[in-house]
Amino acid sequence: MSTAPAPKKTYELIAIIFLLPALYLQYRWISIFSGSESTSPSARTARFMDIFPEVFSARSIVFICLAFAVLAVVFASKSFNQRKLVWRISSFMVVMLGSLIALLSLFQML
Repeated sequence: MSTAPAPKKTYELIAIIFLLPALYLQYRWISIFSGSESTSPSARTARFMDIFPEVFSARSIVFICLAFAVLAVVFASKSFNQRKLVWRISSFMVVMLGSLIALLSLFQML
C-alpha cells in the first residue's frame, strides 16, 4: 500500500493549528508580565501558572510552547511552493511568527 502525500494546503492548516497554542501562551505571558508592574516576578509567574494544572511546571510550559512553534514552522515550510499568493503569504507569516515565538521561548528558558 502506498499513501499519497498530503496537499500543501493541509500542511499550512496544520501549521496554523500548531501556531495557535503557542501564540496564546505567549500572549498570556506577555499580558501578565506587562500588565502588573507593581508585583514581583515570582508573583507574576505564580499568576501565570494558575491557569494550568498543577502537574505542569513553568519550564514544561515553555517547552510545550517551543515545540508548538517549531512544529508550526516545520509544517509551514513544507507548504511554501503554492500557486496562490494568499497561501504563500500565510506560510511566510506562520514561519516568521513561529520563529519569533520559538526565540522568545528560548530566551524565557534562560
